[in-house]
Amino acid sequence: MAEWPRRKLTHEEVEDIAGALASAGFALAYDDANGEIRVVESDVEDTAGALATAGTGLSYDGTAIHQDLIGPTAQRVADTFEESYVTKTKFRKATVDSNGNVALKDSVTDGGQPESPNETKNYASSGGFQFSPKQAVTSLDLTLHANWSGAESIKLVDSSTDTELKSASLSGGGGETVSWSVTLDQSTNYWLRVYGTQMDVPWYRTSSFVYSLPGTRAYSSEQGWLDGSTDDYEMAVLGDLQLTGAPASGQAQVQVDQPSEAIEWLTFSPVIEEAGETVDTYLYYDDGSGWEAVDNFSPVSRGYDIRRNSNIGPDTPLKLHFEFERSDVSNDPRVEKLRWQYTV
Repeated sequence: MAEWPRRKLTHEEVEDIAGALASAGFALAYDDANGEIRVVESDVEDTAGALATAGTGLSYDGTAIHQDLIGPTAQRVADTFEESYVTKTKFRKATVDSNGNVALKDSVTDGGQPESPNETKNYASSGGFQFSPKQAVTSLDLTLHANWSGAESIKLVDSSTDTELKSASLSGGGGETVSWSVTLDQSTNYWLRVYGTQMDVPWYRTSSFVYSLPGTRAYSSEQGWLDGSTDDYEMAVLGDLQLTGAPASGQAQVQVDQPSEAIEWLTFSPVIEEAGETVDTYLYYDDGSGWEAVDNFSPVSRGYDIRRNSNIGPDTPLKLHFEFERSDVSNDPRVEKLRWQYTV
C-alpha cells in the first residue's frame, strides 16, 4: 500500500475534489468562504463513507464534510446487526427484527407470582388483588395458587369505573387457569376479584413488604399502594399472573470490534429512525476495570468524535447502549445501521 502523505490538502486541492465529486453525481458543493465541502442534499452519509474509504482524510459531522484528519481514513458499515464484528450483549424488551434492525419487541410477557402465602384466611364473599400495568396489555393469563378453595368465579374489573371487563367460572380455584384476550391501559388500575360462598384464601403478611411482580404495581385494600415501607402489609396471593403486550420502552446494547487495520477510532454514526418517538444513544468504553460512559452518561449524537475522550485508545473496546421510549406502541423506532470511521 502506498504511503499516505502526512499533510493537509490545499484549498485548491479540496475544491478540485469537490468538483470531481459533483461531476460524478454526488450531491456536494465547495464552500470557499469556510474551506468546506458542504452537503446540498440530506442523504449524504454514504457519500461521506465513500470519501473516507477512498483515503481522502475527510469526515462528516452531520452537517458538513470537513478535512480535519491527517492520514488516510476508512469506514465500516454494519448494514444489519447480524455482522460478525457486532456482538449483541444485552437486550431488554428489544430485539433484532427480521430486517436486521434493533427495535422494540412487538410484545413481551411480564409477570410471575409475587410471594408465597404465609397464612390462609376464610372469606364468605370475595378476595382479590388490584394492579396497575406498566405497559399496554393485550392478554392476561392467571393460574390461581393451589391453596385457593371454595372459589366459584373470578372477574376482571376497571377500578376507576367499576366496570366488569371479563369473568369466568371456577371449580374451587386451586391451580385453575384463566386466559383472556383483553386491552388494558398502562398505569390504569384494575381489580382481579375471586368470589365464593365460603372460600379459603391464601394470604401474605409481612412487616417489610416489597412487591416483586414485574409489570405491575400492587394494591392492598387495607394499606393502599404497596411501596415497601415498614408498616404491616397483607394481601391475597392470587397466583401466577402473566401480562402480555407491546412495550413502551426498552434497551439494547451492542459491542463493536475494532478492525484489525485501524490505528485510531474517529467517529460513530448510528443510523436511527425515531418514527416520532425517542431513541437515545450512549457510548461506553472499557477502561480496564469496567465499562464507563462518555460525557457523564449523556446521550451522544450522530458523528460523535471519539477522539474527544482521551481515555479511549486504539485498542479500547467500545459499546453502544440504545434507550427506546414510545408514547404510541404502534410506532416502530429503530436503529437501522452502524457506521464508524477510523484511521488506517
